[in-house]
Amino acid sequence: MSTVIAHDTVRPFTSLSRSDVAWAGGKGANLGELTGAGMPVPPGFVVGAPAYAAFCDESSLRERLTSELETVAVDDSAALDAAAAAARKLVLDTPIPEGVEATIRAAYADLPHEGGDPVVAVRSSATGEDTASASFAGMNETYLGIRGADAVVDAVRRCWASLFGARTIFYRAKRGFGIADMDIAVVVQMQIDSVRAGVMFTIDPASGNTDRLVIEGAFGLGESVVSGSVSPDRYVVDKTTGAIVTREIHRKELIIELEPDGGTVTRDLTAAESSTPTLTDDEVDELAGLGMRIESHYGVAQDTEWAFDRQARAWMLQARPVTASGGTSLDGPATADASVATGPVGKSLLHGLGAAPGRASGPVRVLQSPSDGA
Repeated sequence: MSTVIAHDTVRPFTSLSRSDVAWAGGKGANLGELTGAGMPVPPGFVVGAPAYAAFCDESSLRERLTSELETVAVDDSAALDAAAAAARKLVLDTPIPEGVEATIRAAYADLPHEGGDPVVAVRSSATGEDTASASFAGMNETYLGIRGADAVVDAVRRCWASLFGARTIFYRAKRGFGIADMDIAVVVQMQIDSVRAGVMFTIDPASGNTDRLVIEGAFGLGESVVSGSVSPDRYVVDKTTGAIVTREIHRKELIIELEPDGGTVTRDLTAAESSTPTLTDDEVDELAGLGMRIESHYGVAQDTEWAFDRQARAWMLQARPVTASGGTSLDGPATADASVATGPVGKSLLHGLGAAPGRASGPVRVLQSPSDGA
């Protein structure tokens, strides 16, 4: 391995802003921007795209990845899966330059902690993600409850490898991004031991109504909401009056929590727990205020992630531009109760969480796994 000390490998959130997407990726740049704007953001640092570039350059990895991927037919799911697995193995088997690894370890050691190693979330931040024209949100990996320098370095490497997941390769190919020439940054952030968490849109993403703000939440870590593992509670707030105009309390079947020694555990909730509201009205009001401050700071609608810790403190974990929403009426933003169809109303056969805003009609296919979509 190289013994050259890596320069400009790591930067704290306090040294980043939204202009640093090329270095820190969308996630890292936005965390820096939120920190600089005075939002309650857990501290952390970003392993920048130059670290991944050095990793590739010192091992000729990019050339080997290009050879593996340049001819793959991305519409052939079997061929795509095989090529993606081979590409990830190349990344996982390639040594990290000593200088890069040493810098990551030093930055982790500098995180605030009281006895023992701090627990962190390690999150991919691709340099082409979370822009107004494209979103890689959720395509690259996140690792929660990581404790110890060895585990952090390993999680960073696994985030690099996730740049070559089948879904990510497919999306980049269809969007015209280079298959192997895109770099990736990695966020290492103090893990909030959250008791409630979720997402907040500063518009209504289903209707496109800009006068409404939507909060969705569940108990434990926000992964249960982001991954679609639960039906979250939903609160709709009128941004002009601050009134809660919709309050939907759903049955939240499970909770994802931190393990004391690192990692996470998923457990079922009791009937009483699952039907308990996630947020009080005061907490909805607090989150809505943060959401409107963030939207005002950016000047565009934002898709955010939030959490409340065990001391009932609110934290903002992410912000990105809203990249898709429902249509608007000819007279302005669509209202929440706008008519969406004419003619007879059919019988409801199935209920679930929508994957994205919008409406469509046609034959239904129930997919048990991604491979069923071929």
